[in-house]
Amino acid sequence: MENRAGSRRWGLCLSAFLICVAPLLLQADDGTRKPPPAVAPGADVRLSRVAPRNSTTLGDTLSGEVEHKLARELAVRAAGPDGSPAADVPILFTLAAAPDGARGAELLNVPAATDAEGRASATFLVGTEPGMYIVAVTAVGSRTAPLTFKILGLQRLWWLYILFGTLGGLGLFIYGMQRASDALQKAAGDRLKDLLSYLTDNRFLGVIVGAVITAIVQSSTATTVMLVGFANAGLLSVFQTLGVILGADIGTTITVQLIAFKLTDYALLMVGVGFLLLWTGKRTGTRYLGQVVMGFGMVFFGIKILAEIMAPLRTNEDFLGLIAHMENPYWALAVGFLFAVILHSGPTMGIVIALSMQGLLSLRTAVPMIFGANVGTCIMALAAGIGANQEAKRVGMAHFLFKVIGVLLFWPFLDPFVELVTRLSPGAPAGVDPTSMSAIGHIAPRQIANAHSAFNVLLTLLFLPLLGLFARLIERLVPGESAKKRFGPEFLAPQYLRVTALALRQAHLESLRMAKLTRDMVARSMEIFVTRESATLEALQLEDDKVDILRHAITRYLTSLSGTELSPDQGRRSMQILRTVAKVEDMGDIVSREIMHLATKMIQGDFKFSPEGLAQLQEYHRKVLASLDEGIAVIETDDPDQARRIINAKIQFVEQEKELHRAHIERLRRGLQDSLDTSNIHLDLLTNLRRINSHVVDIAYSIVDEHQR
Repeated sequence: MENRAGSRRWGLCLSAFLICVAPLLLQADDGTRKPPPAVAPGADVRLSRVAPRNSTTLGDTLSGEVEHKLARELAVRAAGPDGSPAADVPILFTLAAAPDGARGAELLNVPAATDAEGRASATFLVGTEPGMYIVAVTAVGSRTAPLTFKILGLQRLWWLYILFGTLGGLGLFIYGMQRASDALQKAAGDRLKDLLSYLTDNRFLGVIVGAVITAIVQSSTATTVMLVGFANAGLLSVFQTLGVILGADIGTTITVQLIAFKLTDYALLMVGVGFLLLWTGKRTGTRYLGQVVMGFGMVFFGIKILAEIMAPLRTNEDFLGLIAHMENPYWALAVGFLFAVILHSGPTMGIVIALSMQGLLSLRTAVPMIFGANVGTCIMALAAGIGANQEAKRVGMAHFLFKVIGVLLFWPFLDPFVELVTRLSPGAPAGVDPTSMSAIGHIAPRQIANAHSAFNVLLTLLFLPLLGLFARLIERLVPGESAKKRFGPEFLAPQYLRVTALALRQAHLESLRMAKLTRDMVARSMEIFVTRESATLEALQLEDDKVDILRHAITRYLTSLSGTELSPDQGRRSMQILRTVAKVEDMGDIVSREIMHLATKMIQGDFKFSPEGLAQLQEYHRKVLASLDEGIAVIETDDPDQARRIINAKIQFVEQEKELHRAHIERLRRGLQDSLDTSNIHLDLLTNLRRINSHVVDIAYSIVDEHQR
C-alpha cells in the first residue's frame, strides 16, 4: 500500500512539473523564433501604401530636391484575403524607372519581409537628375500586381518656378478675361445701356438684365459699379438695382462653369483660331469674335498652367500642412475673402479650380472659400459708393448684404449643401477609377462650379420675393437725405395718349428737353481738352445715358399712338419728331463716343494742342454750338424760314473745315511738335464737330419738308 501511495505522489509531482516548467523550456530557444506567417506561401497578398511611422505623407507621388540628395521613406502594408495583416511576407523593392542620366538613385534599408503588423519600408535616395523616379514594390510569391511609388525629383529652387508659373498662369487668365470682356462689350455697343434704360420695376426682368450684362462684361463687380454710377446719376432707383444685382451674381457663374468644362486641352487651339479670325477678319464682328475666342483660349491656357505648375505641391509637406489648416471652414472662408478682395472673384475661382484639379482641395474645403469669395467681391462696389449720393451707397450696401446674409443662412447647412452639390454633380467617366487623379481632375472642378452656381441661384430664389422689404431695410441702414429723383421723361404722361394732338404736343416738349441736354453735352465737349479732368468724361457719359433714356421713352410713347387712327398730318408730325430725336441722339453719341475718346487719348498720352490750333478748334466749336442753338430754336418754334437759314449756312461749315485742315497741315510743315503729336486727334475733332452740325442741318431739312407737304 505504501508503495502505491508513493508512486501516486511521484506521479502528481511530475505532472505539476510538466505543466509549470515545460512551456518555459519550450520558449527557452535562441530567441530567433517568429510567429507563423499570416498567410500561406504563394497566397494572394494585397499591398497598400501607408504613411511612414515618422511622417504623415501618404500618396502615390512624393518629391525631393535632387541637388540636396533628399531621402524619402516608402512604406507599404501587406494584407491577406481577409484584410488581416500579413506578417513574414518577403517584399521586393525595385527601382523601375529613372530620368535619363540620373546617378546616385538607390534604395537603402530594404527589408527582407513584413513585420508583425504587415508593414515594410525602405528608404529611397533621390538621384542627381530632375524628373520622375518609379519604385515598384512586389510581394514575393503573390499573384497581385506590383505597387508603384512615384518620386518627383525637383530641380534646385523649384519653388521659384512654381511662383513664376502661378503668376504667369494667373496673368494669362486675367488678361484673357479682359480681352474677351472688351470684345464682348464692343460687340454689344450701346445695347448694355439700352438694357438698363428699359428697366422697370419688374424684378424678374432685372434679374435677366443683370445676368446678361454680367455674362458680357465677365464681372459682377463691374456690373455693380455700373449700377452705382446709374444710381448716382438718378437713372435707377435702389429697388430697380436689387434685381439686377441678383442677376449679376448668377451671370458671373457662367464663366466659372465654362472653366469647369476642362477645355484646357483645346486652349492653344482656341488661341490659334482666335488669332486667325482677328488677323484675317475683314468685318468688325469677325474680329470681335476672334478676340473673344482668343481671350477664352488664354483663360483656359492660364488654368492649364496653374494646374500643372501646382503638381509638386501635392507632395510638399509644408503646403499640405497649410491646406490642412483650411479644413477649418473659417480659415477657408477668410482665404477666399482675401483672394477675392485682391484678385476679384473670377481669378479666385480659377485658383480654386486649379487646386482642385490636383486633388489639393476637397469640395468640403472649397465651399467655404466660395462663400468668402462671394463676400469679398462686394468690397469694390462698397468702395465705388464712397463720395456718391445715398442711392449709390445703398446699391453697394445691398450687394454686400445679399452675400453676407446668404453666407450666414447657408453656413449652418454647410454639410447638407456639400452633399447636395455632390449628388447633383456628375461622377467619374465610365471605366475610370474614381480615386485616380484623372477622375479627380474631372469631378472636382465640376463640383466647385456647381456649388458656386447653386449658391447664387438659391440666393436669388430666396431674396427675389422679398426685394421690397429688403429695399426698405437698406434705406434704414443707409439713412440721410433723399436720393435725387430718378431721371426720366417729364411730359409723357399716359393720360395724354387719349387725345392724339395733346400726346404729340407732349412728345414735342420732351424732344425739346432732350435737345437741350444734348446741347449742354456739346457745349462741355471742348472743356476737357483744356481742363483735362477725367470727371468731365464720366459726367458726359451719364448725360448721354439720360439722352438715350429720353429717346427710348419718346419712341415708345409715339409708337403707342400708331395703334390709334392718326390723320395724315398727325402721322407726318409723329415721324418728324422721331427723326428729330434720332438726330439729337446721334449728336450725343458723337460727343460721348468719338470726342470723349479723343479726349481720353489726349489725357493718356499727355498731349496738348498748339496754341494756334486750340484757338481755331475753339472758334469752330463756338460756331457749331451757335448753329445747334438755332436748331433747338427751330425745334421749339417749328419755323421753316429759320430752318432754311441753317441749311444755307451748311456750306460755310464745310469750307471752314477745309480751311482749318489746311492751316493744320501748314503747322505740320513748320515742324511744330504739339501739332505733330496731336495731328490725328485735331483732324478727327474737326470732323466730328462738322458732323454735329450736319445733324442740325438734317433736323432743319425735316422741318422744311414737313411744311412743304
